[in-house]
Amino acid sequence: MLVRKGQADSARRSFTKALMLSPASPNIFFMRGNAFQAMNDHSSAAQDFRRAAALKPDYYQAWNNLGSACMSLLDNKCAIAALRATLELIPAHPIPLVNLAVTENRVCDWSRLQRRRRDLRRALRAENDAGRALVTPFHSLEFGFSPAWPSRYAARSST
Repeated sequence: MLVRKGQADSARRSFTKALMLSPASPNIFFMRGNAFQAMNDHSSAAQDFRRAAALKPDYYQAWNNLGSACMSLLDNKCAIAALRATLELIPAHPIPLVNLAVTENRVCDWSRLQRRRRDLRRALRAENDAGRALVTPFHSLEFGFSPAWPSRYAARSST
């Protein structure tokens, strides 16, 4: 709650104190990682997300946020590994799919580009079909998607 109110440093201090009481809590590491990320301390955020994922290997949010923190640090190897771990747990989520495609592009790994486009298109269709109002991730623009894409897809699929 403090992070959302713009009080990320207060949140970080509170989570640090909480870790003294519960040093093996993946949720506290995750929340403190979010506070670090809000403070643009992506290195500390990555450490906490990594700890959360190590404590709870199926914690897809920790893996996803680790991928985002590593992207911000331009640590492509870390980002790719974390985002692939995320997609093992939630294979059809558009945001890690886009982030993974962007990061693979950064390292000129074009071998998976068509597959990523296909998977992203499928994921966005599923979100649209389920009636979820997912905002198309900004990076998806580079793959030919736009904020108007869901309505264009809906018009095509109804004919």
